[in-house]
Amino acid sequence: MGSMKLYLLLLLGTYAIAQQEIESSSHPGCHLSKRFKIYKKYTYRYEAEIQNRVTGTSPLMNGPKLSCKVEIDVPVACSFELQTSECSLTEVVGTDGNGVPIYSPAAEAQAFQSAMEKNVLKFVVEGETGVTLYPEGDETNILNFKRGIISALIVPVMEKEESKDMVTVHGICATDVKVNTKEDISTDVTITRDLSGCDTFKTQRSHTSPIAIITGLQYPLSKLIGSTQTCNYKFDNQKKHMTSATCTEKHIFLPFSYQNKYGISSLVKQILTLQETSKINDRVFDYRTAYPKDLALEAIEDKAPIQTSEALLFIFRELKSMNEKPDRQLRANKFQSLVSELRGLEHQVLQQTITQMVEEDKLLTWQALTQCGTPECGSAMFSILKTFDTDAIEVDAAVYALGMMHSPTGLLVKDILEIAQTKQSKPIMYALSNAVRRHFQTEGQLTSEILEVYNFITSILGADCAGEKDLTYLTLRVIGNMGEAMEAANPNMKTTLLKCMRQPATTLSVQMSAIQAFRRMSVTPEVRSNIQRVALYAKGAVQKRLAAYLLLMKKPESSDLEVVKKILTQDQNVQVKSFVASHVYNIIHSRDPEIQKLGKRIVEVMQDDEVLTHSNYTLLSRNYKMDIFMPGKDVIGSSTQGSIIFDPSSQLPREVMLETTLKAFSYNLDFMEFGMDGKGFEPTVETLFGSNGFFPDTISKAMYWVGDKMPNKINEVLQEWVDPLRTEKTKRQVPENIIREMVRNFNKLAKDLYNQDSPEAMAYLRIMGNELGYIKSTNELSAIVDRMATYIQALKYSPAWITKVLMSGDQSIFAHYIFMDNEFFLPTASGFPLKFALSGTFAPGVEGGLRMEPGRHELSFSPSMAVEFVTRMGVHIPKFVVAAVEMHTNMFHESSFNAKITKGDGQIKLSIPAPKGTTEIFRVSNKLVMVSKTMVTLVPDTGDRTAIAHCSPLISGINYCTTILNSRAERNSPYFPLNGESNFVLGIQPTGDITEYTATIAYELLNEGKEGRQKVDSLKMILKAEGDKHTEASATIKYNRNKNILTTSIAIPDYDIEAGIKVGVTDGIAKGKKISIDISNKNIHQFSLIGRAKLETMNDGLLEAQLIVPSLNTEGTLTATLNCVEDLTLELKSNIKLPETNSVQRITFQYAKDEMKMEMKSDIESEIQKLMRNAAPLQSHLDQVFDDIMEHKVVKTDMKLRHIYAKLWEV
Repeated sequence: MGSMKLYLLLLLGTYAIAQQEIESSSHPGCHLSKRFKIYKKYTYRYEAEIQNRVTGTSPLMNGPKLSCKVEIDVPVACSFELQTSECSLTEVVGTDGNGVPIYSPAAEAQAFQSAMEKNVLKFVVEGETGVTLYPEGDETNILNFKRGIISALIVPVMEKEESKDMVTVHGICATDVKVNTKEDISTDVTITRDLSGCDTFKTQRSHTSPIAIITGLQYPLSKLIGSTQTCNYKFDNQKKHMTSATCTEKHIFLPFSYQNKYGISSLVKQILTLQETSKINDRVFDYRTAYPKDLALEAIEDKAPIQTSEALLFIFRELKSMNEKPDRQLRANKFQSLVSELRGLEHQVLQQTITQMVEEDKLLTWQALTQCGTPECGSAMFSILKTFDTDAIEVDAAVYALGMMHSPTGLLVKDILEIAQTKQSKPIMYALSNAVRRHFQTEGQLTSEILEVYNFITSILGADCAGEKDLTYLTLRVIGNMGEAMEAANPNMKTTLLKCMRQPATTLSVQMSAIQAFRRMSVTPEVRSNIQRVALYAKGAVQKRLAAYLLLMKKPESSDLEVVKKILTQDQNVQVKSFVASHVYNIIHSRDPEIQKLGKRIVEVMQDDEVLTHSNYTLLSRNYKMDIFMPGKDVIGSSTQGSIIFDPSSQLPREVMLETTLKAFSYNLDFMEFGMDGKGFEPTVETLFGSNGFFPDTISKAMYWVGDKMPNKINEVLQEWVDPLRTEKTKRQVPENIIREMVRNFNKLAKDLYNQDSPEAMAYLRIMGNELGYIKSTNELSAIVDRMATYIQALKYSPAWITKVLMSGDQSIFAHYIFMDNEFFLPTASGFPLKFALSGTFAPGVEGGLRMEPGRHELSFSPSMAVEFVTRMGVHIPKFVVAAVEMHTNMFHESSFNAKITKGDGQIKLSIPAPKGTTEIFRVSNKLVMVSKTMVTLVPDTGDRTAIAHCSPLISGINYCTTILNSRAERNSPYFPLNGESNFVLGIQPTGDITEYTATIAYELLNEGKEGRQKVDSLKMILKAEGDKHTEASATIKYNRNKNILTTSIAIPDYDIEAGIKVGVTDGIAKGKKISIDISNKNIHQFSLIGRAKLETMNDGLLEAQLIVPSLNTEGTLTATLNCVEDLTLELKSNIKLPETNSVQRITFQYAKDEMKMEMKSDIESEIQKLMRNAAPLQSHLDQVFDDIMEHKVVKTDMKLRHIYAKLWEV
């Protein structure tokens, strides 16, 4: 009996083992079942090493290194449980002499270990590309790290070498497989892939400045990063499981790189080494998570590892006091660092710090917060706004702007809600709706913040909108913006809206807004039937019925088309019927293929009833439509439609709408919609344009007034324009004083408008289906105009305020603006993100001021400007390790002007002290740094460092100098700017010989001439450079009032310059007018230019110009004489005198009756040979040379050149 039991036991055991082998090797849907067998535990040692560096430039690097024990249980085929333990986290702190990195434990190593060991990660592999994760509470960054381990475990199918698709943390990637060694199975396999081809290797945009003008470039910038991965797998030939895996992933920034190999790069290395395998008894794979996830990495918040305010406040205070330090060129860099620190802080820490920052420097705090862009910074701004007066318009403007953020978080929604609960203004309520709508679209699910907003909205509406009408109207308008989110929070919201739609105690505008609030909600059968009843209700208001009709026609069903038929065939309301007929007519005749399908359905429903529109545009409601569509497979086009709705009680339109829709690539975008409705305008129109209105009466009277002052043709045109406006009464009136009549008419208009009831009007604007706001009633419009005028006035006086500040003494004004901000993440195999950022910061400023004392003013003016571009790239661990490589390109300008002005005794003196040290007028620098949380290390130079300095004199006592500092690139290293620190400096340097520059301007009235009878104004300016090498220059201007002579003189003794210019103007009866310009040097006449003009009784005229250069014994005169006493005679004469040469040229024109004569005379005398002492021998030599040339024979003839010359002369 015992033997039988033993036999059965052995039989069952053998069967169980055989069954296990069958189950582990017969799972055709999962290729991993051959490598990781069922009921086994595989224990690996996993290491992930990250190196951020500038390859080829320096051995310096940074980055974390992780090591964990990884246990993988396989309770069910292709269903795995991953447990990590014994994890360590270190980071690079330096390198040894051989360039091998030295590691030290990271500050957050213990927290990282606890987070890694906390939860088991379960995942299922299906087929070759299907991986589903079932996390149990891991934070996103920890889950991403575990994803990296799983990605390394996904081994390729190795039946044959080919390119195949494999699943990784980058998505589905095309992978090349190469078998290196093959025994019974492939035991050594290498795979390579270009990560840019993976379907989820896409950028994850980070927070950037919302006011930057160059942003959103993450896609083109990501294409400048080359990313590749190579993995090597080794397998046990007998047991077929993986024994080791090594994956190397490289990312390199291609611009400035050398051979796409040397430059800014990040290396990610993964190593999996099998330690042991064992059996497990667990046969159950249970996963109870509600949210399964994919293997692709998720976006995470990039927060600093150490959440303290110390670093932030240190940079903040350093930036505050930057104008007191020598390294002012770092201002732009410090501001960019300040914003980065703000982005790295979490909500609680930032809230504790922001109060202190505002107390120390409110302006700088606002500059940083507005350019931060994170939800935490937005919340910090809200906390500051809460300290403002609730009626301040700044609160409304700031909240509205924050509500327009692209991807608002729950924190932003909560902050806006807190302000909306205390102040329900239009900007705040619209900001709340915009934030909720975008937040719901971003999250894709209902959040607690949306539920809080829903509760707040329903508390305003109540059960049936019976509360305060204006607030209810506003609430219904904003519900239309966030309809999807409100419906997701509670579908019963639609029941409340239906009650609001039928509320008799409220206004028509509230009822219509309740209908329009459904525009972003799904229309259920209950809602549809209620809306249909409103559209068909014969006694209902025209606007309300048509609002219901238009809502039904957005996505009409068969029952809605029956409603259309009833309106067109049975309805007695002319306005409703006219509008629906025109709307349906436009649908039937539309060019949009989709709308044409709807038109065919309507035609089928209408059967034999033809749909026609009307042409009464001034009295009947109508829909207008114009569409343009391009033929093709993909419908591309646009349509513009407008609606004008009349009310039976008025001849003026009650509502006007204009809507533009774009359709392309299966997207239907409501580009813009503008609407306006109003009532009560009839008295105003009558006052303005009626028979006794302002415009007919005023224009008629004005026409009578201008009747005698305009040409006849213009009068005829004006009469045709104005006659229709005149009445019999105005035709008989002829005003005596047109201005008085116009003033009387205007006063009458103002009085009539004041006595009338104000008309009611509302206008709204929607962009891309999102309502931006509305203006209701003229009171709101006037309030907006008043506020705009107030702020325009404040803006008008801002330059005066800045001037006043600068004149109050030593002051400093600085601004900081991040004009370019691009930041994004790319996934890496380690599970940690590769962060890339490119930013540009502009920091202009001015220091100084003006001090004024009696007779003395001191001016100090020091403008500066810094621009810095920062390129950052590196793989790091958010909340645990900071690591990156940064390239800083800085441009800086600074200049200084200090002056003292003294006045007294008819003179003004300006004194400018000489510079005491070198001033850098312009500086450009470029450097590379390795960034970690503990230190910032400058990347050393490569090759020989070259410094070129050159100085040249600029002015007396000052040299301008240029300095170039650069490194020569070595072989296998990148070129500039990745080869170390480089500088270019243009500056001015004092020589020390000059202590001060002065400029003195003195005025004096002199008495010259005989007995001092001539009054001469004298203005003298003296420029001095005082010091060891004294230099002086003076300029004097004198004006003789009696002789009309202006004299100027310039004297620079050090350069032996003493020059003068004399300008005189005389007017004589005999000689006419004369102007002369004389130039002299050292009181020696050098140049004279004289001009004369004479005209007598329009019969005799003279115009003459004369140039005299005594030093060259040269004189030239050009004269034009005109005489027309009897005959017309014009004489042009030139008289030029040169050394030993005179030339007189004369041309005379004479015109008498039918006869014209012209006489030309030329007279030239020259004895130039007197100037040439050896002229005779030279002439004899030239004659002999000429004779020799003439005696030459022509080739192949007996003729000489003399004969040919003679024959030519005869011809």
